[in-house]
Amino acid sequence: MKIETKKISLVDIDTPLLAISIYEGEKNLQADLETINKALGGIISDLIRDGEIKGKLEETTVIHTQNKIKPKRILIAGLGKKAEFKNEVIKKV
Repeated sequence: MKIETKKISLVDIDTPLLAISIYEGEKNLQADLETINKALGGIISDLIRDGEIKGKLEETTVIHTQNKIKPKRILIAGLGKKAEFKNEVIKKV
């Protein structure tokens, strides 16, 4: 297995799928997710506002980026409520 670390913007990572997590009820996007959101024309914030992305535990949403950024798809994975978060949640998700 080859492991590599780099400091690079998430919109510039050439990958078939980029996974990002979000807590339930978050209205303000974390900086990395906001960068992706802006590059995709605000679709992520639109989906959150419309209730299609809620951040509930194990909820997933796949967004096809239409070649607007290097990742082909963005997977948004719900972590549940921030106050109830435990390390075991990551394994479950």
